[in-house]
Amino acid sequence: MNNDKPDWLTGIYKRLGNYSQWEGIHWYGAGKLLITTEKTPLNKALIATLDVQKLLDSSE
Repeated sequence: MNNDKPDWLTGIYKRLGNYSQWEGIHWYGAGKLLITTEKTPLNKALIATLDVQKLLDSSE
């Protein structure tokens, strides 16, 4: 963070599973994300949680 703004040059990038297009993203709790997808003719709507720390600790 730089002046309370993300520093994209030093960010750590992780790829989420290929499902569709993740739409809504909400931080909640300590290091957790709530993410959603919209319903499409090919896919159902989903809601998922993601523990960011576990993702960062993984070697993927």
